[in-house]
Amino acid sequence: MSDKEITFYFVEPETSETLEKKNRKREPNMFISYRKERMKGRPHNITMTEFSKIVSEEWKKLSEEEKAKWQRKYHINRDQKVTTKGKMHRMVKG
Repeated sequence: MSDKEITFYFVEPETSETLEKKNRKREPNMFISYRKERMKGRPHNITMTEFSKIVSEEWKKLSEEEKAKWQRKYHINRDQKVTTKGKMHRMVKG
């Protein structure tokens, strides 16, 4: 017999729950939602990098009240997605 050690690595099989967590897309945050809205009026003669810098500066200058509006939109979209997902899940089970 030799003094060599053999090491075994066991990988847990992926369950539907772990696959669902991996594939779950997060709701865009407030700034991303704002940027997406601003994309509709984006001039086509500037690069995305330049555009993102401009929008970032605009975002920093927004009032707290204006940012709060975007935050409310974010929470509403996120909550609707969770509610819809929960309803679909119950339909499949029952």
